[in-house]
Amino acid sequence: MSKEKYRLKLRQNLSAYATSQTRASMTLGGRLTVLRLQATVAGLTDADLADITAEETARADRRLARITALHPVGPVVHVEDIQS
Repeated sequence: MSKEKYRLKLRQNLSAYATSQTRASMTLGGRLTVLRLQATVAGLTDADLADITAEETARADRRLARITALHPVGPVVHVEDIQS
């Protein structure tokens, strides 16, 4: 594989990753906006929302950390890394 072909393939893969992350972020933002409005209508206070958000964000961060540890995002630099 040439350097140019590697660069092109890497660019394509990283672009696909960036696109999926952008879409996920937009989806999450929209859902959280609707959820916040529903919670406000239901009478939850800002303090309630802050407490719940802190707890659930910490839970999500722990889950993402586990996923990252199992599958780090980034190119494999040494072939030996994938052969072991």
